Amino acid sequence: MDIFNSVPGLVAVYDIEGGLPGAISIHDLLLEAAIIQNVQVDHKTAQQISPTLAAAVYMYVFGDEPGELTIEGLAFAGMCGGEVSGLESLLDAYEELKVSSTSVPVAVTIGSRTMSGYVIGFHAQVYDVERHVDSFQLRMFSMPKEFLGPTSSLSAEQIAARRAAVEVD
Repeated sequence: MDIFNSVPGLVAVYDIEGGLPGAISIHDLLLEAAIIQNVQVDHKTAQQISPTLAAAVYMYVFGDEPGELTIEGLAFAGMCGGEVSGLESLLDAYEELKVSSTSVPVAVTIGSRTMSGYVIGFHAQVYDVERHVDSFQLRMFSMPKEFLGPTSSLSAEQIAARRAAVEVD
C-alpha cells in the first residue's frame, strides 16, 4: 500500500547538512518506513523546599535529576513487496540499542544540540488498521552531566566511535 499516493496531502523531502531548529535525528537509528511526530524532553532539578513557621522558605538545591527523552511517531507497513515494515525496523533497532544490549549511549540531536541517552523502553500499537499504520514510542534515560562526566556531552561522532569499539570487543 502506497500511503502517499492514496491519501491527499503534500510530501516534502529536504536534503540538508546538519540540523535545523526543531529538526530531530537519532544517530545509529535508521528510520525505515517511519516518521517522528513528537519529541518530549523531561528534565528537572533535584531540590528540597522547606517552609518554616516564621513565614520563610528555604530551598536546598542538589543539582539535576536524571531525565527522560520520549520520541513518538508513526510506522508504516512495507512500501514495496518484501521490504521490512517500519515497525519491524524499529523493533530491530530497539533490540540493538536498548541498555540491556549495549552500554554505549545513543546520540539524539535536536536542532543543533546533541544529547545522549540510554534506550530503556519501546511501545507500539495499531494507529490506523485500514492504512496499516502503527504508532510507536521510544523512551530514553538521560543522566545529568555531573553524573556522567564527559560521557553526557560526547558528540555524535564520539558516541559512534565508542559504539564501534564495543562492537569489536
